[in-house]
Amino acid sequence: MIRFFSVLIIILNLPFSLSFAAGIFSTVSSRAGEVNTEIYNVLVEKKIKLEDTNEQKIDYELKQELTVLKTIIAIAYNINFYFKAGFVNSEIQINNNKYSGQSDVSMYGGGIKYIFFPDTIITPAVIFDLGVTSSFNRLNTLKINNFKEKINTTLDILEYHSALIISKRFNFFEPFGGVNFSINQIKWENEDTQEQFKGTGNNKLVPFIGSKVLFYPLLSLIIEMDFIDGMSVGAGLNFKF
Repeated sequence: MIRFFSVLIIILNLPFSLSFAAGIFSTVSSRAGEVNTEIYNVLVEKKIKLEDTNEQKIDYELKQELTVLKTIIAIAYNINFYFKAGFVNSEIQINNNKYSGQSDVSMYGGGIKYIFFPDTIITPAVIFDLGVTSSFNRLNTLKINNFKEKINTTLDILEYHSALIISKRFNFFEPFGGVNFSINQIKWENEDTQEQFKGTGNNKLVPFIGSKVLFYPLLSLIIEMDFIDGMSVGAGLNFKF
């Protein structure tokens, strides 16, 4: 958590166009040709179920920190495409066993946002978001209490998501919220023994909330979070050009 706020402080003092936001729902444009460039950091904690070689399902706790570069392009007044890539650092825990690694440049994805209704003086904006994200991370350290051991495992996660977002701007303040449904395909493999564990996350509807505060015509502060069956939280800047 200290590292999270340290990154936020650095980003808030950078002199060029950046955005730093939790999740995938904070930016949309209804102006054709408008482009958003973002860089954001997300902290995630969630439960996952992995099936071992004996077909037993075991509950694990997954923690991830993702640093992502994302570009959003409005190709029409109601359609946005986005592409993203970045670093991911993962940790899996069961009881006192922690499997961790180092950040890898191994996350990429994309999606589409469709604006059903734009934000007007009376009515809020209603937006649908559909996308996919793939991540790969090497977990090379096993920690059991104070004992550490080198291991050779990899973690692959493929996530499909769909979300419905509602937002309403009031002068310089724009609250937003919605629900997100994601499907996770997870594979954890020991490359020395070829042993594999496969499973899913908690595939269910998760509500989220956030807000955007406009400082200048092209610059705003964003906060976004959810706390259902885990945690995802972040805050930062959004810049349009």
